[in-house]
Amino acid sequence: MNKGTYTYKFVFGTLIAILLIVIGSSLLRGFSDKESSFTRYLLNAPFNGRAGHTCTVFKGKLWLIGGWDGNNPYNDVWYSKEGLHWYSAGEMPFKKRAGHTAFVFNDKLYVVGGLSFDEFKNIIDMNDVWVTDDGMNWQCIKETAEFMPRGGHACALFRNKVYLVGGIACGAEAYKTEDGISWNRLASKLPFGSRGGHVLTNFKNKLWLIGGIRVDRNNNFMSFSDVWNSGDGIHWKKVASDMPFFAGGGHGCVVYKNSLWVIGGFRKGGTVYRSDDGMNWELFNSFTPMGERVSHSCTVFKDRIIIIGGFDGTGFKNDVWAFKTLE
Repeated sequence: MNKGTYTYKFVFGTLIAILLIVIGSSLLRGFSDKESSFTRYLLNAPFNGRAGHTCTVFKGKLWLIGGWDGNNPYNDVWYSKEGLHWYSAGEMPFKKRAGHTAFVFNDKLYVVGGLSFDEFKNIIDMNDVWVTDDGMNWQCIKETAEFMPRGGHACALFRNKVYLVGGIACGAEAYKTEDGISWNRLASKLPFGSRGGHVLTNFKNKLWLIGGIRVDRNNNFMSFSDVWNSGDGIHWKKVASDMPFFAGGGHGCVVYKNSLWVIGGFRKGGTVYRSDDGMNWELFNSFTPMGERVSHSCTVFKDRIIIIGGFDGTGFKNDVWAFKTLE
């Protein structure tokens, strides 16, 4: 069994166990729930239930890409003008995958890396780069990028460049690209260590890394609730540890109304947390109507956060939710 096989299967097997066990008591700080609106747009969208997919705003639409249902990965693309009505763009020429990243850069939509299966159901780690001008027609601009094949990594646009950090069992690395084609390694021994399932975002002119998981070769599993930031992707500072949200990986994170928001995750799947500075966090909603959620997608679209799919401890979801603050 190759490295990708045991890490990926162990991570998701552990994920299921954690979700079933840790739904109980909370270790959270006692903030009151704030005024907000959770609207379920769709109970069952036309695409299959999935986790590890991406949803990105591109050319005024939401674009959902890939994911997996616990047995099979996908390479389909779906789009929507508002999150209520979804249309299939069909299966794409890239391999079926989950745990990839998708981002908009220079008015193009990119897909980078991820995890797939071969014909014998062995996990394949990938480091290819695909791009589209319209969401429908894709081309591979890099079959083998400079970074090690990986899934569970994170990418963020920062100062007109794209930064890539981490990945499941891929070391504490950071890469940068100015064109989406050539990726330059910035650092190989980042202070937060190897991790995947974290989030990386651009907030208040810094890169922010939140949470994540680590699985070593002895199948030891560790989840993190720390927060780090950097002004260059090379030098990182821990600004918070043992955060009350304890997302631990598989969470969603967006910048919305000038704040950082963490939604769901391995450890606290039904919560929403907010921070105005990345260091001090408050519980915004203790248990959302969408329930437990991990490896879902969270995307800011117009005046709300769109949350799609994920795993809830019982199955892979294909529902669509909209979250909006009323403050």
